[in-house]
Amino acid sequence: QAGECGGVDALCDALKRYSGHENLQQVGLWAMGSLSANMSEMAGRCGKKGGIALAISAMRNFPENPQMQEMGCWALANMAASNHKCADYIGKKEGPETIIAAMKAFPKAPNVQYTAVVALSHLGSEAAIQKLLSLPAFALFQ
Repeated sequence: QAGECGGVDALCDALKRYSGHENLQQVGLWAMGSLSANMSEMAGRCGKKGGIALAISAMRNFPENPQMQEMGCWALANMAASNHKCADYIGKKEGPETIIAAMKAFPKAPNVQYTAVVALSHLGSEAAIQKLLSLPAFALFQ
């Protein structure tokens, strides 16, 4: 497996080194999401290597790219779904805000909406829920 032979390290290093390369970032987030899917250990490795911050950074660096937003949500969703520590970390950092920003930026992009909703659904920690409820988008629920 790629994750077991240094793949996560190489992936995160490439995302850091080439933060301005849009295509590499997009494919890198897809790879991170795929490595993390249903594999707690791989999701944890991605998180420990800075994968969560890298995903959020890529989404913020390329806000006009709907595929980047989709792949960022995909990566965050799979890390959160597979590893509760990742879910807590995403929820405590700028994860919810970044995911909601993607939804607002692309309201007519079903793939962005879908992956964003999946990502948000996995941020079930008390801290994440409180952070989500504090956002203006959720003011109606208070």
